Amino acid sequence: MPKNLTNSILEMKKIDLEFIARWIYSLNDLDIKIFLFLLNQCEKCCIKFITEKFQKERSVIQRSLNKLSRFNLIKKIKVTLNEHRKICKNLINEDSVPERGYLYMYQSITLEELKSKLNNDFSYIINIFNSVINNVI
Repeated sequence: MPKNLTNSILEMKKIDLEFIARWIYSLNDLDIKIFLFLLNQCEKCCIKFITEKFQKERSVIQRSLNKLSRFNLIKKIKVTLNEHRKICKNLINEDSVPERGYLYMYQSITLEELKSKLNNDFSYIINIFNSVINNVI
């Protein structure tokens, strides 16, 4: 790409990790907000807390969490109710927690893991593009 065209693109659109993650993984605004929340503010969170934080229906939050999990941007951790109570004390209403069983907590990958993942996934995309271009010409 010509240097002046590259500079023009960079000037038109702020290129950062968020922009690249949106582009590579087709993330929407809520997906990004949830990921950044998990990365910066909540080491491990349950879906109930995330739902209350973003004031969205559980199904909407679940779709975003599933998408983030599918791309390995977050980890879904199965915990016992006792573990859940230790982690989430004062975060959510105890009445909403079942008496037995397991719950899932969500945790983002680290910033360093994100950088490495974006770099690897972007390289993979570039290799696919190069392969397609080489087979066409």
